[in-house]
Amino acid sequence: MIITPRHRETFVIVGLRDFGAMHVRLLRRGMARGLVAPADILVIEPDTSRSFPKGETPPDTRIIHRDVLQVLVERWLPFLESGAPPDLFVPDPLAPHLLFELFEHFLGHAFAGQPVHCVRLQFDEPPETPYSVRLPSGMQALSFATWTCPRTCIEPRLCPATSSPKTWDMSDALRNHADEQNLYPVLFYPKELRHGVFSIPASEVLETIRCAIKHLEERGTAEYLVATVSACHGLAGKISARLES
Repeated sequence: MIITPRHRETFVIVGLRDFGAMHVRLLRRGMARGLVAPADILVIEPDTSRSFPKGETPPDTRIIHRDVLQVLVERWLPFLESGAPPDLFVPDPLAPHLLFELFEHFLGHAFAGQPVHCVRLQFDEPPETPYSVRLPSGMQALSFATWTCPRTCIEPRLCPATSSPKTWDMSDALRNHADEQNLYPVLFYPKELRHGVFSIPASEVLETIRCAIKHLEERGTAEYLVATVSACHGLAGKISARLES
């Protein structure tokens, strides 16, 4: 069933590499078949050598060659206190942990005239999952899968690899881990909202960040577990924050 939003949406897609290009194709195909309501597509591609072939940019689609984090900050920072643009953010599984970086940036700019001291912490005791790897960035890549998942998996109730109901959820695992470690969980959970494309509304991202900022405002100090997750996979890091007088 087609979902008709109240306002025309903008899909914000990270890059034109493998996954980004696939996301554009899926969305355009869904719109052409009437499975996705008409929407705008914004592709943020830092690499100026990557673009659509000349004269072949899809309708209602534009590409800008800039730093992804800078563009997200410009689009969303004006809404930090309230509201949100009708954006659906489509992350790239192979890109840096952009929502972690966005949260870190907004946290540092949340209190006018009052600096916030933020430090990234090592994820020394991640939750136990079948796959757990520390990346060079310091982020922890986690997965419940011991197999190679299909690129276009939409995480149905029955796992395509096991043909059985999933008995796991990464958001639950990380939330429980945060409780055990006395960390405040900041979890971003993209889902298959439109025609095989995982996305997360800007409104959800901003509300999650607002709650985390309020937590710091009430306590003066906080340690956060920040993760972008699906049911099966996650990319997580930790931040310590302190309000300075």
